[in-house]
Amino acid sequence: MFILLSVRMFLGTIILLICGGIMTGVKETMAEDLLTSTLAEVKNYNGIPCLFIKGKPVSGVSYATHFPPREREIKDFASAGVHFFQFYQGDLDSFWKGPDNFDFSGIDRGYRELIKFDPEAVVIIRIGVNVPRWWAEKHPEEIATSYIGRILPWQSMASELWRKEAGDALARLVKHIITSDYGDHIIGYLTVFGEENTYPGCWWVDYTPYDYSKPMQRAFQDWLRERYQRDVAKLQQAWKDSTVTFETAQIPSRERRLQRDFLSHRNPGRGRQIIDYEICTSEVCADAIGYLSKVIKDASGRKVVCGAFYGYVISSVMHFHDYGPQLQGHLALKKLLACPDIDFISTPANYRHRAPGEAWGSQTLINSVSLNGKLFMSEDDVRTPLATDLCGKTSNPKELEAVLESIMGWRFSNASSGWWVNFSASPTYFDMPVIMAQVSRFNRLSEQMLQFNCQPKAEVAVFLDPESYLFLSPGISDSSNKLGKAYDVKRDPAYFSFCQSGLELFAKFISQQVVEELPHLGAPFHLYLLDDLSNPNLPEYKLYIFLSPIHLNENQKLAIEKRVKKDGITVLWLYAAGFASDTQLSAERMSEIIGRKIKLNPFWVYDFGEKEREIEVPLQVRITEVAHPITQGLAPRVYFECQQLFGPVFTVDDHGVKVLGETIAGYYPFPRGPALAVKEMSRWKSVYSFAPLLPAEILRNIARYAGVHIYDDKGDFLSSSSWFLCIHSAFSGTR
Repeated sequence: MFILLSVRMFLGTIILLICGGIMTGVKETMAEDLLTSTLAEVKNYNGIPCLFIKGKPVSGVSYATHFPPREREIKDFASAGVHFFQFYQGDLDSFWKGPDNFDFSGIDRGYRELIKFDPEAVVIIRIGVNVPRWWAEKHPEEIATSYIGRILPWQSMASELWRKEAGDALARLVKHIITSDYGDHIIGYLTVFGEENTYPGCWWVDYTPYDYSKPMQRAFQDWLRERYQRDVAKLQQAWKDSTVTFETAQIPSRERRLQRDFLSHRNPGRGRQIIDYEICTSEVCADAIGYLSKVIKDASGRKVVCGAFYGYVISSVMHFHDYGPQLQGHLALKKLLACPDIDFISTPANYRHRAPGEAWGSQTLINSVSLNGKLFMSEDDVRTPLATDLCGKTSNPKELEAVLESIMGWRFSNASSGWWVNFSASPTYFDMPVIMAQVSRFNRLSEQMLQFNCQPKAEVAVFLDPESYLFLSPGISDSSNKLGKAYDVKRDPAYFSFCQSGLELFAKFISQQVVEELPHLGAPFHLYLLDDLSNPNLPEYKLYIFLSPIHLNENQKLAIEKRVKKDGITVLWLYAAGFASDTQLSAERMSEIIGRKIKLNPFWVYDFGEKEREIEVPLQVRITEVAHPITQGLAPRVYFECQQLFGPVFTVDDHGVKVLGETIAGYYPFPRGPALAVKEMSRWKSVYSFAPLLPAEILRNIARYAGVHIYDDKGDFLSSSSWFLCIHSAFSGTR
């Protein structure tokens, strides 16, 4: 079917139901037939994870705001048909007043008021698990500790005592609530931790990196024993240290962490101490989330759902730090998705681009969540015209309506749900009749969508291995004083980087590719963990894009060979695909992964008359061939530029490829080399780009070359499934 859209407004969103989506034939069922002892659960419905409340599938659209509930706010949303709420309950000290001293009176009073305001209300409680001050003072040895010995604001994530006693306190809360007169209105819990409630691995990265506390030291040694099967020889080989044992292994020093091994990269061939610690940090974080979720599940008789903010692997680079991708504890998404006590994952929308006319997207690999049987619930904290925060703020209700439509389209096309958020006491972000009318409309539309087959559909799959962040060097400039002034908190010298190190550049390129370019491709795409290639339920795609998978282990390498190098599939490799194995850096290994006859060599330049050596350089990449389908219609221009030092530089050295672009180094004598190339193998097609960031125009041409259907070639933000199409445009014209 050919559909012509004429978008005549300056900013708007068009939503179409194409050819009548597949109706599921949902029949009305008596409530007493559906009602079970389970208050809420996530299970498969029409092929996707769906939230069920008291036996009934629901869209999950909800509203997150302050506790205790405020009458007008609750009644406004109830009138709009939204009876699903989320309240931030505060940390454990909101009810845990001392050893074996619990006071639930404030909680009881608040939720009884809520039921008066809206008798149909159901709630997910957002509960912080930061320890009370009295607990921290009683157990200073369990608190996270900086490299100079400073005791930090919260417990170590590795503290077994914290897990046990905080878990006991949570169990007391859940048992109290579920046996209360409002207990059947509380259907789930979202545990949060840290300065911004996002489960940092040691603590929020604005504080000095690495937790040197005794609990973390013990946890690291225990983790090493498991990873290396208690074989000290394996540990010594991995760490390149013949003297280390499981009893003497230490958390890496700050000085070791800041050493640069090979230009912008860490070299596992020099030892895995740092890499191991940072993986351990994430797994400790995921284990803590799983433990507390099990506590809640068991205390409720497994009647409620549990979730967490987790999987922030598409960095917003918004918190003035360089360590985030390595140390904020979110690299163990695969582990958490396998946890039976987690029902849903959440992140806020990416903060880089969310203004009217721009794309909306998550900070995690959203399609991995649903592929692994969990529900993704997005925190869509859109700034309405009443917001005081300027991040993506809409200036009037018409702009807001277009943005909300684009968000709903994005949710529908990705089998996800979510909540609107209010950060203000008075007026709230939604305290305007025209805004509430929009909320009512989108709530009705979301419930109607349950009638359709909502399975995501795309021909483009994008893969990221979060552990690749660990194979890049962090920055070394000290900006902690600036941070202290910004947040009015005294911090240790943390070596936060504004110098745009290899790590920060890589994180920015990943974020820009996913948030700024891919959504404007003109065709839907799905985001996955690289390990999902081994999942038998992964759909087939025509184009597979690997977002700079610097690190590939042997299992991942084998999965790529089996899954994508066949059936005429096109594969796009960005930057240093497979440069790092578990034991070394190797350009030859890259050649083997990207294509048997494609050889990638480090780019050699002269350092101002001194002996030839590999260096980091500012560089450009430009198109040189415009007759190929991948570059057709494009000018021979620069499409990628990096003024910061970046290296090593790789070029293609294979006469059997078609070269489409070249790298130009920023130092005399300005050497050039092939940097964008395509090769057609007998069973598959390989496209390599040294540039880690490609513009939407080139991505669109690569997708066409792969046989992907392009719905929109105007650069609009597009979301779609097999029956649904949403186009969010910043300008008018025919589509």
